[in-house]
Amino acid sequence: MRLSRPTAIIAAFLIIAFSVPPSLLSQTAQKPSRPKQPAPPKRQTRRPLRADALAAAINKLLKLDPPLRESLDSNSPDASERKEKPPGDDAPIKELIEYGLKNRFAAMSEAQKPYEKVRQRLLEAVEDRPWLAPSLLEFLPETPDTSDRLYGLIFQEPDDEDVWKWKVHDWLSHNSGYFRDDLLAEVRSTDLGETQTVAALKSLSRLDWEAARPIIESYAAGSHEILAPTSLSLLYEHEVKIGDAAKVEDYRARLKAMVANRLVPLETRGVALTALTATEWSGREEWFASLFADPSLTGLREGKGSDQNSKEEAVDPKAIAEIVLRKDSDGLYLPPPEDPLLTAMKQRKELIPVVSSLIGHSARAIHNAAVNRLASAMTESDDLKVRRELAQKLLPWLADPAWANEGDRASFIRGFADLNLPESVAGLTWILDFDESGDNRAAAAGALAQFRDPGANPALRRALDREEDEERRVDIVTALAECGGFSDDEMAAAIEAYA
Repeated sequence: MRLSRPTAIIAAFLIIAFSVPPSLLSQTAQKPSRPKQPAPPKRQTRRPLRADALAAAINKLLKLDPPLRESLDSNSPDASERKEKPPGDDAPIKELIEYGLKNRFAAMSEAQKPYEKVRQRLLEAVEDRPWLAPSLLEFLPETPDTSDRLYGLIFQEPDDEDVWKWKVHDWLSHNSGYFRDDLLAEVRSTDLGETQTVAALKSLSRLDWEAARPIIESYAAGSHEILAPTSLSLLYEHEVKIGDAAKVEDYRARLKAMVANRLVPLETRGVALTALTATEWSGREEWFASLFADPSLTGLREGKGSDQNSKEEAVDPKAIAEIVLRKDSDGLYLPPPEDPLLTAMKQRKELIPVVSSLIGHSARAIHNAAVNRLASAMTESDDLKVRRELAQKLLPWLADPAWANEGDRASFIRGFADLNLPESVAGLTWILDFDESGDNRAAAAGALAQFRDPGANPALRRALDREEDEERRVDIVTALAECGGFSDDEMAAAIEAYA
């Protein structure tokens, strides 16, 4: 496979070379023992010639101009985040289908979804090849005509060897007027999983509110941990749209009570919280900020000590039990619930400044909860601008591990790897010299590699000297190669030692 940069080629050699004991890097490899007989004259000069040739070859590689790096602040995305452009409207239908089957359309925003002409061509392709329908349904025109043609397709095609008909049937029941009785049956069923019931409930409320309302009100008055908050959320959203202020306030108060109730499951509170933050209302930001004082939502409680830097705060035992001991109806352990505070932040970016304002809060647990959510948002967000802004706010945590509780510090450090943030260099360099965690040092080395700054080489050298784990050494060696930390002679000697 062709490597993209000359330095990457050199780094590959070095990674191999550094798998040998470090002592070999400062000297040429020892000659193997030979029989006690005179060596031919040509053999006496062969090794120096090979070393010279290696050094000359590496020197040529080093002098090659690397490709220009596109600025992260320009309109062009970073190479690591570039996505393949979708085919044009008139591209061969095979290309359009392949693109859709790889789910690239699904990852796009609504504004980037296929043009109407492309959607129409995909619909025609589905009519010709019905077995493709399950993979292309979400890319088809959102029109009654599409529903009519898909409905006809079910009855025109007698065979269903690829089991596509029931998927088209399901799509029609959730997106059109067809098979309404089947959708109502899903909503009322007590045998389906809650995920399927919730999806059916949302679809029915969108397609036929009057038919859905009595069912939604019934679920909202119940105690089901997912259906109850979902139904109350649907009632709240509907009243927000039609403008009944009194009902809006009533539903909002009930949702707030759900969020505040520590006796209900975290999923219930999360659904209610998401509904409340999805709409704008007076006092929303202040209310959301107040949730960071609730240890049952943040998982953190204030430590016994009064010192601002006390490390005695801990994860709330109730929160641990709730996460670890969750099981489904069959007794199988369920995955941990989503963090409702973080989910709200990712869905509503305007809440991020609210959380940022909690940094440095006099209550240590609130500060820690804010830092943890901001760090997670920084590493998980798809918006490069948001990630850079969050990273700038969290810079103190690089050079001061006690600035916040430990958390997933290695992931946080790794999050700087593609941000091209010069302000982070000092903190990343500090980690190489003073952080006790080898994972953190390797993560810092990986982040420093992007700058190709020779000033980082002394710290990288010191980190390499103290590192024994081979995988972490690879990260540090690669960073040294990117920053020009090896001379021609050193690289030649390392490759020679390996040879």
